[in-house]
Amino acid sequence: MRNGASKNGASNGAPYRPGANAASATLDLRILWEAVTTGWWIILLVAGLVIGSMYYYVEQLTPIYRASSIVKISNSQMVGPENPYWYFNERSIEIELGVLTYSEEIPLQVARRLVSMAEAMGTYEFYTVLDGLGRGDEIDLRRAANRIAARTSFAPSSFANMIRLAAESPVPEEAALLATLYAEEYKTYTREKSRESLRAARDYLETQVQRRQDDLTGEEQQWLSFARNREVTTYGASGEVLVGQYQSLSTRLDETILNIQVEQAALVELRAELERIDPSLSGGQVEQELESTELEQRLSNLDSQILDLEFRRDQYYINSPDLRGREQEDDVLAGIMRNLEARKNQRQQIRDQLISEAAGAQEAQDDLNYSSTVRAQVKEKEIQISGLQTLRETLRERLGAFDSRLDQLPRQAIEQEQLQRRIAMAEQVYSTFAQRLQQVIISEESELGYIDVVQEARVPGLPIRPDKRQNMLLGILMGFGLGFGLAFLRVLMDTRIETPEDVKKRGHNLLGVVPIMKDEIKTMLGGKETIEVGDTPHSTKLLTLHSPWSPTSENFRLIRTNLFQTNAHRTPQVMFVTSPEPGDGKSVSTMNLAISLAQSGRRTLIIDADMRRPTAHKLLGATNDRGLAGLLLQREAFEPSRFETHIERLSFIASGSIDTPPGELLGHERMAQLLATFRDEYDTVIIDTPPVLAVTDTLTLAKHCDGGILVVSANRTNDRAYSAAEEALAKAGIPLLGVILNRLSSTGSGRSKYGYGYGYGYYKEYAHA
Repeated sequence: MRNGASKNGASNGAPYRPGANAASATLDLRILWEAVTTGWWIILLVAGLVIGSMYYYVEQLTPIYRASSIVKISNSQMVGPENPYWYFNERSIEIELGVLTYSEEIPLQVARRLVSMAEAMGTYEFYTVLDGLGRGDEIDLRRAANRIAARTSFAPSSFANMIRLAAESPVPEEAALLATLYAEEYKTYTREKSRESLRAARDYLETQVQRRQDDLTGEEQQWLSFARNREVTTYGASGEVLVGQYQSLSTRLDETILNIQVEQAALVELRAELERIDPSLSGGQVEQELESTELEQRLSNLDSQILDLEFRRDQYYINSPDLRGREQEDDVLAGIMRNLEARKNQRQQIRDQLISEAAGAQEAQDDLNYSSTVRAQVKEKEIQISGLQTLRETLRERLGAFDSRLDQLPRQAIEQEQLQRRIAMAEQVYSTFAQRLQQVIISEESELGYIDVVQEARVPGLPIRPDKRQNMLLGILMGFGLGFGLAFLRVLMDTRIETPEDVKKRGHNLLGVVPIMKDEIKTMLGGKETIEVGDTPHSTKLLTLHSPWSPTSENFRLIRTNLFQTNAHRTPQVMFVTSPEPGDGKSVSTMNLAISLAQSGRRTLIIDADMRRPTAHKLLGATNDRGLAGLLLQREAFEPSRFETHIERLSFIASGSIDTPPGELLGHERMAQLLATFRDEYDTVIIDTPPVLAVTDTLTLAKHCDGGILVVSANRTNDRAYSAAEEALAKAGIPLLGVILNRLSSTGSGRSKYGYGYGYGYYKEYAHA
């Protein structure tokens, strides 16, 4: 009984509830050991089935091979950061993994090459990825590309700026071919994409160079015309300073307008790239997702403040060039520099926050952050353009403030200065665009892509799955683990009473234990079923009679001692013996206990009150013709001498034969009168009653007794039957004198293994419980 616990109020007969104190129960290591020793066959059987099933399963699996190519990402390109398309040159593992994972063009090109190779070979059987997809022009390339993408995987290599491209196939040669082709097509894809961006940059710059060349030619023609028709004038030192300031602002305004155009062209390309990553976004949706926020408004205000402070600083530099680098010598200029630095720091913080928020918008959906990276670049470019637009408007306002002051200068001087400035500006712009165009042309012609195949795939020799060794090890662990779990569960679910502790935990008085008699009968009595006592055959199960020095006889003497010592305050004279269910060994225990009482000098009477299935008379070799039934029906008169046996001081009344329901007879007043007579005649009266759960006869008869003894069978009586029996007795108000644990194994395994001498060790414990 695994879930027993001490019962509160055991003396009032309250029934024990299994698991009532399960929360306080602790795992006994003996239970684990018992699970192994008693359930070893379950463990081996389950382990064998699981291991065999795993072996069969593994043998049925198709082996899969994996081959890998390694590519290196190179950032070395001739186009510098001044290129408006510089962001395409920023290579990172995350971005390239995103390209490999989400690109539809690369696996499609691999599929085309496989089909071409299959056509050249004249067979498709070698390429399992093409099975069932058609032949020649009718083949479904899209499905083939999807299969190829499903069989390939990508991961960063252990070396910096390298990616491992792995392909899987049931054919090792096909796995190596897929990995090699994928690496080659990836290299081709990146080369073409790089050239596309450079071609777009070249087209834009060629257009700009031609325009700037035309502008420069026009400005030079105007200067020649001006020089022929007018003399070159001077306009004094103050006028030169004023015109110089005006020229500086005008030059800066033209540069700002040019930069806005360049950055806007780059922004258009970035938005197109973002649309390519997520086709569900239209251009309007991209702009709407990245629309102005409160932070951007603050950024714009800071741009205006920074420009104002820079203008004030530049005025100081114009009036006092010596202050450049020595700003701390002038308190006002030093304050301007501190405010300027603080505003720039605030602007950088807000800029970083805006870029971070734009990048974080897609992290949950794009594990490789490719989309997030492009979004951050878009946001950064928008912030840059916004700053340039603020600068443009500020410069225009500043230039507008010069109109009234310039009107005071000679018109010819102003016109001359404007022509010179425009020529210088046109030359500068033309030179800048021409230089960029040359860089892009050189880069385009030398562009070989930024991917190099470092290691081509080799044909694998062993499959990556199934891993037979690992699977078999897993099968062994699962098999033995499941087997032990079932064995342990079997032990936990086994509610049979097995040990004296199971009885003791219920709070009941354990009178003693009785071992299985089979081995003793075989050893001491030759295994016979009966032995002649006088002229009457007696059952060899009466070991207290046939083998008084046997361990079993000693145990019954212990039961006898415990019975009277533990109930000394109410020494029982008339008692009944019952069991929860038939077959618990109640009659054998009753007869041996009665013989032990008689041997101690007590005049003892045994009454077989189990009128439905009487067996006590067979143990003594007596007949069942006369007995209790005749006494109750008054067909016979009670004469003590008639019921004496061959055993000294032991009398026996058989059940007798009846034609009336036993319950009515046992509950009749005549039974009480007979028991009163027996009390006067005998020292102890023991009544062998039917099992308490089988019929109500025991409860009917028990009200005339001083108490009862419950016999339970080890490894047979379960917790439910035990609880029901004690509950039935408790409800009837019948005191329980104690419990006898019968048929305790002396040679078994597990917790129920106890030697014959076990009873000696329980004398003190139970005699004073």
